[in-house]
Amino acid sequence: MRTTRMMGAAVALLSGAALMPTAARAQGPETPEPDGYTFYWPGSCVEGAKRAKQFYWRARQDSAAWTPASDTTLDDVKRVARECAAKMESGALVAHDLIPLGQVYLAAGDDARAKSLFDRRLAQADAQAPGPRGWFMAQIVEGLLAALPARTDAALAYIAQLDKVPGAEAAIGRVRAYDALAIYYRGMTNDASILKASDSLISSGKELSARDRIEF
Repeated sequence: MRTTRMMGAAVALLSGAALMPTAARAQGPETPEPDGYTFYWPGSCVEGAKRAKQFYWRARQDSAAWTPASDTTLDDVKRVARECAAKMESGALVAHDLIPLGQVYLAAGDDARAKSLFDRRLAQADAQAPGPRGWFMAQIVEGLLAALPARTDAALAYIAQLDKVPGAEAAIGRVRAYDALAIYYRGMTNDASILKASDSLISSGKELSARDRIEF
């Protein structure tokens, strides 16, 4: 009963997390609602999904174990994520919406749509230079590894692409991606994979310019 009540609150929170009064809206596509509200950007949907998940795990904190490769997203979270994504799709999406919206679709269980949005972002003109491309690919990798269950194979596929991006400008993206991968494997106590990811992280760090090492 406690879990049911908490999930009800979480679903309500997720439903409202992506809505903001029109006057408070700073950026993102305009989708006016009959009640005078405007839909916010996809990152709000992502954060709402995280909060709903946190409600669920607190309700069973005494027995929950962290198993990202096999954990699944609650059906209630998937449903509301789908509703949230549908609202966003009804508006005019801009480039910075695509990766967060792909993360929403991961929460909704629609990996094909998530991948299409990720790849659409990488096809944008501003994602062709090594620096921005590496940064965007790192965001994608982080989202894939944070999903439940973690999409490890997809993350590794993007990392393989990231490794082929030429130039030291992409090094920050590689550092971010391998750091996320090392953290993921550390949580699973996979020692061999931790060491491999950590070695790649160190190698990527050596590519950073002196300025990037200070700032990043």
